[in-house]
Amino acid sequence: MFHQRPHAGVSLREAPVTALTDAAPAGPRFVVVPFGVPEDGRGLGLGLAALVHHFGRLEGDNVALAQLLSRPQAPSEKPTAAEAAMNPAAWSELEKRGDAPRGVEVVISGNFEPPEGGSGLLELVAFDPSSGKVLASGETTVLSAQAGRAVAETCDRVFREMGGELDLASRVGELEWEALESILYAERAAIYDPVRGEPHDRMAALIHLGRAVEEAPRSRYAASRLSHLALEAAMLGDRRLAEAGHRALARASADAPANIDLLEARAALELRLGSTVEAEVAALSALAQSPGRSRLHALVSEARRTRGDFPAANAAIAEGFTKAGRDPILLTEYGTLQVESGDAIGARHAWLEALSFSPLFPPAFLNLAALALRERDETGAASLVDRALTTDAAHPEVLRRAVVLALAFEPEGLARAARIVKIGNLLLSHAPNDVWALLATAHALSQTGPKEEALRRFQQVERLAADTALAAEAARGLFHVEAPAAAREIDETITKALSAERAELELIAGRARALALEHGVWTAKLAVGIAERRLGLSTEAYQAFEETLERAPGCVEAHLELATLAAEVDRPVDAVAHAERALELAGESRQTLLVLGQALVAARQPNDARLVIDRLLAADADDPAALRLLGDLERSSLAPPPPPASTRGKLAERLARFSDRFRR
Repeated sequence: MFHQRPHAGVSLREAPVTALTDAAPAGPRFVVVPFGVPEDGRGLGLGLAALVHHFGRLEGDNVALAQLLSRPQAPSEKPTAAEAAMNPAAWSELEKRGDAPRGVEVVISGNFEPPEGGSGLLELVAFDPSSGKVLASGETTVLSAQAGRAVAETCDRVFREMGGELDLASRVGELEWEALESILYAERAAIYDPVRGEPHDRMAALIHLGRAVEEAPRSRYAASRLSHLALEAAMLGDRRLAEAGHRALARASADAPANIDLLEARAALELRLGSTVEAEVAALSALAQSPGRSRLHALVSEARRTRGDFPAANAAIAEGFTKAGRDPILLTEYGTLQVESGDAIGARHAWLEALSFSPLFPPAFLNLAALALRERDETGAASLVDRALTTDAAHPEVLRRAVVLALAFEPEGLARAARIVKIGNLLLSHAPNDVWALLATAHALSQTGPKEEALRRFQQVERLAADTALAAEAARGLFHVEAPAAAREIDETITKALSAERAELELIAGRARALALEHGVWTAKLAVGIAERRLGLSTEAYQAFEETLERAPGCVEAHLELATLAAEVDRPVDAVAHAERALELAGESRQTLLVLGQALVAARQPNDARLVIDRLLAADADDPAALRLLGDLERSSLAPPPPPASTRGKLAERLARFSDRFRR
């Protein structure tokens, strides 16, 4: 029997819910909501729901995680994740407000009282939200010594009653409460925060999983999950996080020395941290225990390839093919080795062979996509997009890259929009909180219809990604749907303001001011600022760009304009602040780096300025703007020789983090 338990932080009254952060065209069919928990167990309900989301299947479909957002108590506050038991009446309340995802057939929810005093309770229910009918339910006492078994058996049984599968028993069924608690907290920390667009706390996830391995050294799930997250941390460009992952793996390996997953992860992490010799030694040591493990052979090859020893890398691949077969992992590394040796055709063949074994193997697919973008291969790009359209089981990153390819190569129109809607909706079924996918499909739906769904998604992006560049673009898209004629006129005014002769600028500026008075969208204020800046009205332009940011704090164009203007009017601190904010919002590009470099020169920060200029010249040694900026720096009395890396750390880490975030 399902009850709404009156624990603090559980009831909707005590944890007011403003929205479920989930959306798809007709919505995901199956949804799990974070379980209600006592106040001192916050995080456990979301962690348990995350496990159900990761492994649950109903009628062959994924179970989406619909996170709850608490209602902010003040306008300045952002919504935060809430854990609240959901029943049919509460779901109906969300539907009436338009905050529940559409087309949901099954909602899974419940209450979880941890066995802190030796005994706890798990209540689980699955219901049809349209009728309120309970489809399956379970309740069990949770004892500390058998906590994993009690939780897993109850959850697995509820899924079996609905004809689905979950199989938590094979993953956490052997765990006592201390280890299970660590895993639940880790999953809570690792799940994406819909407000910030990234995991809640990667560092905490690593710490909790390391503790889980310590408490349950034989748990393969804890070890493999730690390995995965540690490798993910190493790919983010955050040295501190990568080193934390390295420490967590080292401790876990000491606790579970026979676990090959941990040994393999240590080798991969050493490689990501630049320790190629240590990585090769670790991989060879693991291969001595498991010679048929293809990923280890690929790691040996990658370590040697990174050092430039291509013959030895080829030898590692050949040995891998002999002992592990022509595995997709090995073929992907072989393709990378080929392309770095200058053989793009051989690389393409290797990656396509990898896809012949696994049609949407993510590393091979992503490498082929990158090759298509680099070589402007329209045929290859179309083939990859077609592949993504043929299956519902593609990895989210594969679907995301397929949308990028469609946007890059296909002509704008209804056909492209329809394909983007289909791929984007598949992505949203896997990752309902993917703000980028919501925005891409909202733009496409504004062409294909229904327009109401496009509006809803634009609004959801504004809510979930407030103060970001995505939110600014969503506001722009929303205005195009609501007032297409005015939106087109504002866009045309911006274009004219950027390119018109000076004699026409006063008239253009006047029209921009009139549009800004009539319409509250940020693009109108941006048009005013651009026209006034070109007229030489620095004070008025500065004010217009600041008002643009009042309407859209994530507007990258306004931050770049303000950075340039601030440097010109001797406000160097403001110039650097706006330039760094533009870099944070938009990622590393020639434009954001140039503006940041100009601001740093104006602010008399030569070390950081040289670092930025070095980044620009590394991308293009003949970049005229970067060379002019270097000349400005060298002509100043401040110009030092290139500083040692130790003095560049803070900005270097930020650049690496921004660059990697937008490259992934």
